[in-house]
Amino acid sequence: MKQNTDPEAVETVQTTDSPAVVQQRLVLHLVAGKSYDTGNHQWSFGTAIRWESWNHAPSHFMRGPCPNCGCPTSTYGGGWTCHNDYCPSSAHNFACSAGKAPDWWQTQVNVFLDGDAWCATLDGFVNLQESVAGFGKTPQDAVENLLENALK
Repeated sequence: MKQNTDPEAVETVQTTDSPAVVQQRLVLHLVAGKSYDTGNHQWSFGTAIRWESWNHAPSHFMRGPCPNCGCPTSTYGGGWTCHNDYCPSSAHNFACSAGKAPDWWQTQVNVFLDGDAWCATLDGFVNLQESVAGFGKTPQDAVENLLENALK
């Protein structure tokens, strides 16, 4: 499989005190004006959310796909919340904003539903024969698989 990973986006780091043991990892870069299309939803990172009943400046802004279900997310209470009421990361559950935002939001990573699995690709994805991809039961699983596959 041909990799579409920019060689400058790969970083080599020493993982132990021994100079012979090194590890490579994909470096994710911020993408200005990042837009998302998960197959069911489309939105842009940072878009202000305005409700008709509110007549003041917006206090919520769109973020990346939920790592659990892939639905849109937005800022909430100093963290983020999923817009899917049935997701564990939704504001309707007490566990919302329990963790920090995923580090792959607003980068060259894209996630979308492919059949019954989530697929993660990098910007410039052509097809599975020519480009690197990752799959998983959740968007987070797919991104982790993508990052593993990017360096094979």
